Amino acid sequence: MLTTKAEKATSKLLIFPIGNLYAAVPLDEVIKVIPIPEIFQSGEKTLGMTYFEGSEVLVVDLHHEIFGSSGTSSQYLIVMRGDTQDFYG
Repeated sequence: MLTTKAEKATSKLLIFPIGNLYAAVPLDEVIKVIPIPEIFQSGEKTLGMTYFEGSEVLVVDLHHEIFGSSGTSSQYLIVMRGDTQDFYG
């Protein structure tokens, strides 16, 4: 008798707070989590730039994008690599 066992596809997630919400990204897409570096941006903008291991990183302020103002308690930057192999965080 042949039996089959259904397998569940599972993915590990990195869960992090944004204000009073929680967001998640697939752990296999995360390159590294680093202490928040100096981020260069012009005024109260959603986008900024920093450097990671000698490469430019496009930084997206999700708190600003969702709530309209920058969060002040960010301690870490999640560095990921996009489809074009550019870093973002």
